[in-house]
Amino acid sequence: MIRFAELNRIKFSLRSYLRKRLSKIEAFAIHIFVNEELSSRLSPQELEFVKEYIDSENRLFQDTILNYLPKDYDSLIHQSEAMETEVPDMIPEPELDKYVFIKVTDDLGDIPLDDNSTFRLQEDDIFAIRYKLVKDFVLQDRVELC
Repeated sequence: MIRFAELNRIKFSLRSYLRKRLSKIEAFAIHIFVNEELSSRLSPQELEFVKEYIDSENRLFQDTILNYLPKDYDSLIHQSEAMETEVPDMIPEPELDKYVFIKVTDDLGDIPLDDNSTFRLQEDDIFAIRYKLVKDFVLQDRVELC
């Protein structure tokens, strides 16, 4: 009975993780696809999902909205073709300035918060801190997201 309950708990946690991961992939599909570093983190199945998702989304918007707009405004990645720049301006990107909970796994010493202040991160400390300040440490497995 206890094993069955534990197995159900693990299944629930795994499904919850996968649902959240897919929702983030859907929310930032184009951003992930055009960013080589981010797309390299996806599994082959997830990468295929991103391609199909972008194609489906493009077809949907073309068929329902974009075909009826003036030519200068029929793009999903630029606000206007007349003001088109090298960098697409309508692709949503994750907000890296949000706060996350972290647990420090290595003694990291002082990290800069802004131009004049630093913050000490010691092993086993738990903090709420802006993600962009610890992003590199998360990728290096020196900090865990809680």
